[in-house]
Amino acid sequence: MIKFKAVIEYITVFMTGAVLYSLCEISWRGYTHWTMSVTGGVCLICVYIVSNRFPNLALWVQCFVGCLTITAIEFIIGYIVNIKLRWNIWDYTDVPFNIMGQVCGFYMAVWYIISIPAVIICRIMKTKIFKTDIEKGIEYNGETKEEIQQ
Repeated sequence: MIKFKAVIEYITVFMTGAVLYSLCEISWRGYTHWTMSVTGGVCLICVYIVSNRFPNLALWVQCFVGCLTITAIEFIIGYIVNIKLRWNIWDYTDVPFNIMGQVCGFYMAVWYIISIPAVIICRIMKTKIFKTDIEKGIEYNGETKEEIQQ
């Protein structure tokens, strides 16, 4: 059975990613599209899962996994909305090192840099908002870890 707390946790992470991704895009391009909100939510959930399941990975490794994940999600969403549905939300055809005009090397580097605060945000959400010890997977609601372990 799915725990209610876990559902709230992932909805919160999704919404945070949706808002932050949209705000980044609005400040970069001047506008966004609702599909980018969905993309941002999915991307932050993926970064959240990696950063919490593998907390001992070096930050640069987590950011590298994050940039690969975000790039893959961008490609999938781009392929669907830009190529199949022909909504033409973005087109990187003229950007060097692009794949089918949906992703490119420049934005892959941007996703790596953006993954740094994303990993930190995910850790803060897990430990401060959802009160879970990442390394041990222990939930604590106002109690110390030692009190829970007794």
